[in-house]
Amino acid sequence: MSLALACFISRITIRIYTRRRLYLDDGFLCLAAASLCASTVYIYQYCFLWFLMNAAQKYPELALTTAFVEGGYPMALEKSPRFRNTYSVLIWITVFSIKFSFLAFFKPLIRHLRLTTIYCWISVTFTLIALVSVAQRRLSSTSTQTITITSFPTLGTI
Repeated sequence: MSLALACFISRITIRIYTRRRLYLDDGFLCLAAASLCASTVYIYQYCFLWFLMNAAQKYPELALTTAFVEGGYPMALEKSPRFRNTYSVLIWITVFSIKFSFLAFFKPLIRHLRLTTIYCWISVTFTLIALVSVAQRRLSSTSTQTITITSFPTLGTI
């Protein structure tokens, strides 16, 4: 991420000093950098919880340890698929923003080529449809790997 942000900052700095303004492709890069930073915050915030969720699915006996139950992790694990799907949408927004940035960057270059312009608009349309379908599927789906609170014992049964 640090390399991506360093390249982004240097590109924006060069663009401001040479052209004295930002263009549409720079706006898409700003969106990509912002969603990359947000997804990194999500990873740092929830990576331990996702590790515990995967460990509890692979080793169900982990749910019987008192440190696991007393830490309040069963309650947090119920909400984990929602956070994982949000992280996935942020990563996909980063990828699609870079795609749109390339399409916006090359638009002035192909302005006078009719067939290439038609191909570019078809690419923009399909990319936009793909972004909407990925975001809708990830935000509206419920994970099949959800761990419910009923699968964890209470402190009284341990």
